[in-house]
Amino acid sequence: MNLETRYNEALDALATHHDIDVESRLLDVDVPPVERVHTLVAGDGPPLLFLHGVGVAATSWLPLMAALADDYTCYALDRPGRGRSSSLDHTAVDFRSVNADVLTDVMDELGVDSCPVVGNSFGGLQALLLALDRPDRVESLALLGAPAGLSGDFPLATRLGSLRWIGPKLVALAEPDDIEGARELWGRVAVVDENHLSEPFLAAYLAECAIPGTTESLASVFRDSLRLRGARPEYLIREEVTGVDHQTLFVWGSEDQYFAPEVGRPVADAMPDTRFVELDGLGHAPWLEPDTRAVEATRAFLDGERDDERDRDRKR
Repeated sequence: MNLETRYNEALDALATHHDIDVESRLLDVDVPPVERVHTLVAGDGPPLLFLHGVGVAATSWLPLMAALADDYTCYALDRPGRGRSSSLDHTAVDFRSVNADVLTDVMDELGVDSCPVVGNSFGGLQALLLALDRPDRVESLALLGAPAGLSGDFPLATRLGSLRWIGPKLVALAEPDDIEGARELWGRVAVVDENHLSEPFLAAYLAECAIPGTTESLASVFRDSLRLRGARPEYLIREEVTGVDHQTLFVWGSEDQYFAPEVGRPVADAMPDTRFVELDGLGHAPWLEPDTRAVEATRAFLDGERDDERDRDRKR
């Protein structure tokens, strides 16, 4: 079985598992060296943009998309270098400018002027940067799990990935070979209850990891964004994000494997219009845990933001 067939079959199985119709689109963009961005599309209604974490891809959002697709059109992007998007060496570009240009091009291709953006981890950093650099393209932000950019104090295992010679080898060694290895990895870095993760979900993850160039691109992210002492200054936007005036939701698990809620709460308090929801016993990808608290908090925020928009429209 070739890798494209493996990915497509894994995606179909995951969509069937969650009883959701998903369309796979390859969008052309003109942001050298990025030429295409793979996007999963599901649902009907106002648009939502989903940006995934550093070591995963768009399929990680399918469980949440399935809960929202009745009322929203969900667009989950593979970040360049992951999934079926163009490969990308992060050390060869200015990631902040590429991020803004790629996301703007994608939204143009989708016919979306602006929308709420849902981000996790590195995708949370992307979402915050888009709000700072292209504020007119963002309606609101839902940040699920600790977003990168708010602290430089990453776990040592993550910082070791920044080392030029050993980093790529460590990244390759960390990638699992089978379902049980993938389950164990997710339990270490993203969820508290890894036994809840379905085999179709883990199979889709493994299919994405097998795509050529994925490991090399992930290693380049670590080299570009980190050093052994912590995050590089250009990736630290803790002070800058206090100027983000979009409605922002933080959903933060008490057991987040990267940063404790105490890292994010002062940032949220300094922002003009935020809600900070701490969920006891949940990890870095809280929508993937067995209970539905993260999904409910996200849904309530998005629905409330829509209600606020309708009220504003009535008053015009």
